[in-house]
Amino acid sequence: MPALTIIATTDTSATVSASSTWHKGTPKKIRGSWYFKQNSDYFYHTFYKNSDGSNYLAYSKHYRRYYKLPSHGQSHMKYQKLSKNLYRLRGKDMTGHFTSFKVRYISRNTIKINGIKEHRKSPVKLISALKGMKG
Repeated sequence: MPALTIIATTDTSATVSASSTWHKGTPKKIRGSWYFKQNSDYFYHTFYKNSDGSNYLAYSKHYRRYYKLPSHGQSHMKYQKLSKNLYRLRGKDMTGHFTSFKVRYISRNTIKINGIKEHRKSPVKLISALKGMKG
């Protein structure tokens, strides 16, 4: 009686190609401003469609509120989906070098960037602009 040989194969090409594909821009679910505190300083991070920016939140003694300093960040953004809620983002910084970092989407109001939790709601009261007043 001839031996019965069973060969099982799995198609991993779809999995490999999906995780290695780079997409232009930033994922929609993380776009917008995110805030976090590190030590005693407050920061913000904003994801736009094709770029990102971040900086300190500065305090105005006159208004007794914080405001966003002009942001700097990356342009020509691309992202790679690593898993359901984990992305690798890559962009060109102001010096022309490409840098990358990981963003984990936790919920509508929380993400993690390189292990630091950021939230949609600012931990401090903000004003939109100084309106000609010095901080």
